Amino acid sequence: PDVVTYTSLLRGFCDAAKLEEAQQLIEEMTSNGCAPDCLAYNTLIDGLCKAHQVDKALKVFSEMNDKGCNANDITCAILIGGLCRVERIHEAYQFLERMMAKASLPSIRTLGTVLMNLCKTN
Repeated sequence: PDVVTYTSLLRGFCDAAKLEEAQQLIEEMTSNGCAPDCLAYNTLIDGLCKAHQVDKALKVFSEMNDKGCNANDITCAILIGGLCRVERIHEAYQFLERMMAKASLPSIRTLGTVLMNLCKTN
């Protein structure tokens, strides 16, 4: 299978809340010589955040970067949204600050995610 096939399977596992299987699939990809791309990692991170497993999502984010797969703006928006969803607003803001220090200004999508979640949590 190629990265597109694996990512489709990841999405299915995440949509079915089978997150352990999704995490194992990322490991299987690597062991089969198919490096996960940003979309594959984003899919897993999004699934973990939606299941309120933000600490696991942050660990996957760290592993993603360690393996040379640079996060994109969508990755950052997913993580900021996940942190806000579990009311870790201060961490979300710190994450946004780190993102801005490393890269250019965040996109409208990322800022919209931050603002929407701040409004939800007062």
